[in-house]
Amino acid sequence: YNFTIINLLYAGFLIPSALWISMTFAMISNPSILLWIGIRIILFTVGFSSIGLFLAFFFSNFKKSPWLFYAGVAGLIPFSIQTMILDAIVCPTIFLLNKNLRENNLGHGKLKFSATGWDLSHIGYNLHRHSKSSTNRQLV
Repeated sequence: YNFTIINLLYAGFLIPSALWISMTFAMISNPSILLWIGIRIILFTVGFSSIGLFLAFFFSNFKKSPWLFYAGVAGLIPFSIQTMILDAIVCPTIFLLNKNLRENNLGHGKLKFSATGWDLSHIGYNLHRHSKSSTNRQLV
């Protein structure tokens, strides 16, 4: 079995993965369309590389033990879902939605996020995700 394709696929998600977080911080501090496109390209490169790694592993013909094969498939499935669907598609959409909500202020007030949760007090509702008390939902 030629492992060159496996090595290229690993490089296809390891190298771009080292770049996207710093580009995301740059996007937050100084947004630009080129930076946004670059981040999306990187995220899709990581996603397609993980899908390719899954397919290369699944359809490989090298000698492998059955339990290691199934363990590898079981690990690559959620990894591929995370990188292709959540990181490349869902998270950027949420990022844009949150950006639009912040810019438009929901038409009522400012949307704030803290370590304890979303502050939706401007619409009469406080939600603190980490609190277990009965003050989880307080009408303001």
